[in-house]
Amino acid sequence: EMNLSKTDNSNLTVQDYRGYGTDKTWKVSAQLSQFAPQSGDTTKTIDATLNANFGQASGTTGISSQGAQTVFESTGTNATNGVGTKTAALSANGTNLTIAQTSRQYLQAANYTGTVTWTLTNTAN
Repeated sequence: EMNLSKTDNSNLTVQDYRGYGTDKTWKVSAQLSQFAPQSGDTTKTIDATLNANFGQASGTTGISSQGAQTVFESTGTNATNGVGTKTAALSANGTNLTIAQTSRQYLQAANYTGTVTWTLTNTAN
């Protein structure tokens, strides 16, 4: 497990100005790619989970390569969805990267890179 330090404003912001009405809800999901070494045996990728604390009541969200995970969504009644800005602030407290037990045998001295894919979805109530 590696704790991550926050070095900038890491906010997730959704601006929704579709107007008042029904079915104006949305969600943001995230999926983490496998981490690939930049040198050495580049075929030995690593599965990991980014445990991200977005300051939500639900606590830390685990983002991994195992499937998209909802990390942020609209709240409230239909009358308030679809108008305004909603922001979730990523907190350094409780945010870390955990390497999967099954991948630890592939670790090597190298720099690794991975990608988080964010998806914003319109969802019906």
